[in-house]
Amino acid sequence: MVYLLSASAGSGKTYTLALNYLKELAKRINLKSTQGEGYPPLLSSILVLTFTNKASFEMKERILTFLEEIALSTERGEALSRETGLSPELAQELLNHLFLYYHKLQVSTIDSYLYRLFRGLAYELELPSQLSVEKNLSEDFLEMALLNFYSRAKENEKLFSLLVELIDFILEEEEKGTINLKSKLIKTLKDYIEQQVRGKEVELSSSSKDRPNEKTPYKRAIYYYNLLQELKQDLERILLSHRKVYMGFWKEKLKRYISDEGLLPWIYFKLGRVECLIKDESQDTDILHYHNLSPILENLLAEGHPIYLAWDPKQSIYRWRGADPDYLFSWKTSLVEKGYKVYEQKLDKNYRSCKNIVKFNNALFFPLKTERVDSLIFPLLKAYSGLEPKDKNNKPPKEVEEFFFSSFAPLFCEKLKEMFKDLEQTCENNYNGKVVIYYLKVKDGKSLPKDKIHEVIKDFLEEVKAKDEASEKQSDTAVLLFKNDALSELYQFLWEKGFSLTSKELAKLNKSPFVHGLLGYLELLLDENNELALAKVLANIFPEIGREILVNYARLKTSHKTLLGDSETKAEESTPTLWDYLKSSHPEFFEKNILKPLQKGKLLTPYDFLQHLWKSLSLSKKFPNEKPFFYTLLSLILFKQREGHSLQSLLSFLIEEVKGRSPSLSERAEVTLMTIHSAKGLEFDNVISVLDYPKPKGGWGESFPLRLQTEIGFFLGKKSELNDLSEWGAYLEERAKEFMEMINLMYVTFTRAKRNLFVIVPVKMEKGRLVGVSYSAKLFCELRKLIPIEDLPFIEERGEVALS
Repeated sequence: MVYLLSASAGSGKTYTLALNYLKELAKRINLKSTQGEGYPPLLSSILVLTFTNKASFEMKERILTFLEEIALSTERGEALSRETGLSPELAQELLNHLFLYYHKLQVSTIDSYLYRLFRGLAYELELPSQLSVEKNLSEDFLEMALLNFYSRAKENEKLFSLLVELIDFILEEEEKGTINLKSKLIKTLKDYIEQQVRGKEVELSSSSKDRPNEKTPYKRAIYYYNLLQELKQDLERILLSHRKVYMGFWKEKLKRYISDEGLLPWIYFKLGRVECLIKDESQDTDILHYHNLSPILENLLAEGHPIYLAWDPKQSIYRWRGADPDYLFSWKTSLVEKGYKVYEQKLDKNYRSCKNIVKFNNALFFPLKTERVDSLIFPLLKAYSGLEPKDKNNKPPKEVEEFFFSSFAPLFCEKLKEMFKDLEQTCENNYNGKVVIYYLKVKDGKSLPKDKIHEVIKDFLEEVKAKDEASEKQSDTAVLLFKNDALSELYQFLWEKGFSLTSKELAKLNKSPFVHGLLGYLELLLDENNELALAKVLANIFPEIGREILVNYARLKTSHKTLLGDSETKAEESTPTLWDYLKSSHPEFFEKNILKPLQKGKLLTPYDFLQHLWKSLSLSKKFPNEKPFFYTLLSLILFKQREGHSLQSLLSFLIEEVKGRSPSLSERAEVTLMTIHSAKGLEFDNVISVLDYPKPKGGWGESFPLRLQTEIGFFLGKKSELNDLSEWGAYLEERAKEFMEMINLMYVTFTRAKRNLFVIVPVKMEKGRLVGVSYSAKLFCELRKLIPIEDLPFIEERGEVALS
């Protein structure tokens, strides 16, 4: 039996799942006692899978809290006892048992559970017993894979021919000037691996690989993917030689192995028999998760054991990780067709937000579940999909537009109605709040005015602060934005205005080589003879020339050692220091980038010194993606400087932070800055957000490469190369999924608020009417026009213009 729990935001999902856990536990205890097997129960037979570590912790905490309440016979505990069938005495026994055998509690993230299986099958998979997981693919490993492939290609005529064919194709079809083949292959390899580890199988053209389809996108796919598959194998071998495995590779390997029949008893032998599955956030499950759990799911169904799946397709926002709620829709349909019982339960009470926030979200998103959705969505989806190009010469074929209106868009709207069918909630909280909508006017053709957005956010924060001071209670406030870059710029602005801030995204200093390079500069202020510090600066701040300098210096030391025999002391004495070598071999570089900055730095505080480096060496242009890390490092330094730390103690503190601890600038920050994706599952008294989600990747421009699985094969090409309806259909499907996720991002954002929601909507004049600038703002404006505003007096509309 499958129990599908439709759990909208704040609906008490964790409570319900924990309750079901205890009910299933009580059933098993009663069954064992009637069979004379006695106690203790088989805790490990109930498997609970969550999406995040935080959710896993909360589930364990809720289960233990419920048992404690039942054991103590509190008023709530007595109600829980009646609902679950657990007596106070049995609850106390379970608590005692868990104290001794906590590991028997099978509650973990889905990745943790499957990785335990992967590790358990190390022998069968012919892998080292101890492996560390790499979450990010470093360029060093990718370069090593390329070098390994080149070495093999020299000895293998087939591989060499494959490489030559691809180079000829690139030069002939794609590039008219000089290309950097290495960087191109590395970038393409990373993209390919990301596709593969999300479970997106690449099915090449059905034509013979020796005589590929003559259409360029399919030829390109065959050339690239045949080579990339070889490179991927080299990368796997290199990672394994370092006892490492890329996070996506192990799931893919497990999928290939687990597809063998008869493996289930071995899985149960490794991890314990499963008689009940409770799974949270099922809409975020990717295809590889489904494949790897399939033996357990199929066995549970066959033996009539329960499966509890909590999901909310409205909150599916991890498509970039491979998640797709369509998998669960399809699985549910197939179960019904096979005659399995699927019970659907709607959790329709909201325990998180105040009644005004609940009313607003009910009203705003309501049209998406009604017949009005077609007239609302058709024009937006058409524009989003690039079917209304500004250049009439790029207009798609007429049959594509007919297909869009007659088939594609209606099916999309039906899916949207299905996703939002359980939207409406009742509120369980009595306190009030408000929704503030600020319309920010943008001149046509101009980019979003970041300075104005920052000022509006600052005003909102000051409004919240004033209210907190008046009530003598501090509320928690989050600013949720779409991109990390926008967060880093806002972080710097608000920090300078004196706000106390915290941000999970901006605190991962150990991930940034750039930060290590800046620490090298600070270490050089203490000791110019610190060769390791100078090497950090060269390798991380000036990677192109710096690595060349370090290689040449290493060769010089080796040659000196060779000339002087085995005498380490003589070799060291005759070899110049790295400082002296750099000074003599690259005098201009040394003076501009090392000597003068350090001379200036000795007159400045560490905070001002790093600011000086950022500006004088144009580091913002060289490392635009490092802004979040730079601003976080500055904040830490400023925080410690105020305490009067010396440079030595400051460095000790920073080096520890970089090793992995997340910076904590205050015990209770006034404002949390987060991406919308990171805020999933969280809640805040006040939420501020900007509807600036970007244009689609395949909207107006070429957006190369498009990766599409068509009826012909795998299409790797440009939008202008789309030809038949199969290709256009695959392209529209990708755009529609992006559009759906944009809607879900808006829903997730608005449902994080408990009391007050502040929304900044960038708008412009278009054909005499006010419309949104971004697609999220366009959709919001259209939805807002359908709200009966007179029935919702708690909505305040402000800004430079009014939405008529």
